[in-house]
Amino acid sequence: MADPMEVSFSVNDFTSAVSSHAGNSSSANPRDPQCHSVHARSVEPTQRDHDYCKTGGLQDVHYETTQYDDVGHPFIDNDHKALHFIGIALDVFNILVSSLEGNTSNTFPMSLRDQVLLTLMMLKTNCQIAKLAEQFRVSEIMASTIVSFWIEELEKILQPLIPWLPKETIEATMPQEFRKYYPNTTCVLHFCQSYVQNPPNLSRGEPHVLYHDTVKFLVAVAPCGLIMFISGAYEVHSSDKSITMNSGLLDNLKPGDVFMTQHRYCSRNVSSTSHVVRAIQHLKVYKILSHVVSNIMAPQINKILRICSALVNLRCDVVHDSQ
Repeated sequence: MADPMEVSFSVNDFTSAVSSHAGNSSSANPRDPQCHSVHARSVEPTQRDHDYCKTGGLQDVHYETTQYDDVGHPFIDNDHKALHFIGIALDVFNILVSSLEGNTSNTFPMSLRDQVLLTLMMLKTNCQIAKLAEQFRVSEIMASTIVSFWIEELEKILQPLIPWLPKETIEATMPQEFRKYYPNTTCVLHFCQSYVQNPPNLSRGEPHVLYHDTVKFLVAVAPCGLIMFISGAYEVHSSDKSITMNSGLLDNLKPGDVFMTQHRYCSRNVSSTSHVVRAIQHLKVYKILSHVVSNIMAPQINKILRICSALVNLRCDVVHDSQ
């Protein structure tokens, strides 16, 4: 049996994926919901999804950050802090920052490392932007602008790290316990929920009263524990069938592929699906998904889902030894 760690990303694979932005190995782009969607309702007309295939104009830009100190260095000076504050190991974060240099450009008064760190801390901790701004010594408006910018950039850059694995790779990396009960399974489908804050209702005289909507999204996990697909966010009333049919998931399936639903694998042989359960747990570790997404970040919820999924796949403990 092939080593299951082969489906995780080595340093070279990661650097190559970040540098090239999008590769042939990534799963078909999930379709952002066009109806029955909180995201579709709240996004402004001027905000449009990026074309994932466009890479022109980024490769030749040099990013100058030498004039700025790394204010955020004490936050993640070891792996324990890095996992706590941003959800990935310190060396993986350093590789990400190094790979981004020269591939993007902005004029924010902050080092590239701190910009990315601020954004990942926002996703991992869901801390109030005012508190993060104070920690990074910038204004609240500047911190919010930086986070918004990097959500757009990271979503494009990290998209290849959510690959749809070939059938032979799925079979070769399938844990033995999983193979015993579900040998023909391509992926396991799991429906998750998050909460998205609504803007204050000024017309009703409630400027300080905030409500939230519940949104629902679909995650497809390989038997080995790698996230292969994540849908956009749909209104909670959308049926599982409707999301499955309209999310773009079926574009990845081929004749003969078999997928399981969460209802089946949760009721039988829990130990055999521990890799899948672990992947979902790691996704929920990002508090922006397990808590309430602020109304400021709500228009970017689909991009946030994809970024968090890619970061989960970068954890070395997602694909556990299945020998």
